[in-house]
Amino acid sequence: MARFTLSTDKSKVKPKELLKLWASVEWSGENDYSPQTVKAAIKNTTLLVSARNQYDELIGVARVMSDDIFITWIGELIVHPDYQSLGVGKRLLKAVRDYYDNTSIVLETFTWNRKFFKKCGFKESKMLVFYNS
Repeated sequence: MARFTLSTDKSKVKPKELLKLWASVEWSGENDYSPQTVKAAIKNTTLLVSARNQYDELIGVARVMSDDIFITWIGELIVHPDYQSLGVGKRLLKAVRDYYDNTSIVLETFTWNRKFFKKCGFKESKMLVFYNS
């Protein structure tokens, strides 16, 4: 099992390290967004749970938006490829579920991640999801 710590302190996550984490899973390039844009996204996130290794490097993040009453949406759950399948994603998800134990939690995921979320107790919806990018 990987040694890592979790934090819910958004101020500890720097835009450049989040960009680097996104690039590690090919969500974006490190220069696709400005640090100012990422800083605003972090600020506007309701809950950000970060995972760091023993060298204080960002290895995972769960970014969440919620009304704190009815609905919570996990916008992203990312774990650096070197730390996948070591329990980091499960712990990030557990932290979100513990924090928002009074709301419904929803998320969208890529098809290859279905098994992970099902193992963590999520159920698939038969509803259609529309998006505009």
